[in-house]
Amino acid sequence: MKKLVAFCLMFMMVIALAACSSKTEIKKSDDITTEVAKEDKSKETEADDISVETDKTVSDDATGNKDNEENGAADISVETDKTASDDSTGSKENEETGAADIGIGTETTVTADTEISDDSEDKTGADSGNAEPADLYAEFKAGTAKVRFTGSGERSSYLDLSSCLEVGELYSVDELIAAIETVDPYLNTDLNGYITYQDIDCGSDGIPELLMMASFGDEFSINIVFKEIDGELRICYDQDSWSRCYTEVSDTGFITTSGSSGASVHDYEEAFIDADGNYVFLYGFTENMTLFGDFYAFNADNESVAIPTEGLDIEHICIMDYYFEPDYQDRTHYYYCIEIDDDFSEVEWDEDYKGDEELVNRFSEAGVDLYTKSEVLKMVEEKRAEYGLEFKYV
Repeated sequence: MKKLVAFCLMFMMVIALAACSSKTEIKKSDDITTEVAKEDKSKETEADDISVETDKTVSDDATGNKDNEENGAADISVETDKTASDDSTGSKENEETGAADIGIGTETTVTADTEISDDSEDKTGADSGNAEPADLYAEFKAGTAKVRFTGSGERSSYLDLSSCLEVGELYSVDELIAAIETVDPYLNTDLNGYITYQDIDCGSDGIPELLMMASFGDEFSINIVFKEIDGELRICYDQDSWSRCYTEVSDTGFITTSGSSGASVHDYEEAFIDADGNYVFLYGFTENMTLFGDFYAFNADNESVAIPTEGLDIEHICIMDYYFEPDYQDRTHYYYCIEIDDDFSEVEWDEDYKGDEELVNRFSEAGVDLYTKSEVLKMVEEKRAEYGLEFKYV
């Protein structure tokens, strides 16, 4: 009986202890739950604080931005007004400075355009834009620019460019020389690499042209003048020389040609290239000394007629034949006669002298007019005066 009572008491104590432990665990669980809840609430509070701070910052930034925009706009306005004022002042100063400043700006633009056009495969003035003439000439000499053949100003007799070049086509310096070398296989046109250049100023207008002188062996040479026209290089004149005919081009584009067709026949011509690149023929003459056999002259219909010289003092007669057209097939001829001594020097003459009376009659019978020297030289003087040139008798 005592044992039973003791067992019951122990059992009840165990139950009581279990209940106590369970209550403690429940309390701990409640404490943990409460702590978690507190932490969650703390996080929510911090989030709210962050949200409030963010809203405040955004609001402040917006307010600041607005203020800055207003202040910036004001600053920009002030700066713009200042810049505009400075520009206005600068523009006024530039206008007062004049074309010198404008020229500097133009040169800068031209240089830029030239650099861009260097990528062009065929360098012509059209591709080179606003390139200066000197730049195009340098590029042509270097083989990077081409020149257009127009067929104008052709005066060559043997090295005829129209027989080897196509009008309107472009040619580099190498292509140009190679074409000339094909003109006549019987001529000694071996170049020998002899090409010289000279800057000239046709018309003395301050705008340069380029003169090229190319020698083909010992016999033939050619003068070619290039000019920049409408932004491209063009051939505006060419004339060849050989052992019995020599052409010279001055540094102002004035051209003289002299030569001989025999021991007693001498030729001379004057021409020039104007500021626009046009070939202008002035006049020419042929000097016929010590006549032999019949003398052939052109009548008013430009027909060649024979004038007999038999019985005349032909060793002391010189007949001058003047003309004012470059094309020998379309010329009006003006003849006058002078007397020469044994040294081929001109004998003093009267300005009304036309020549030996018999010679004058033979000209008249052939339908050819004889003029006095004064009359013909007056024509030359008037022709030169048309272009502002003074007369100089050769």
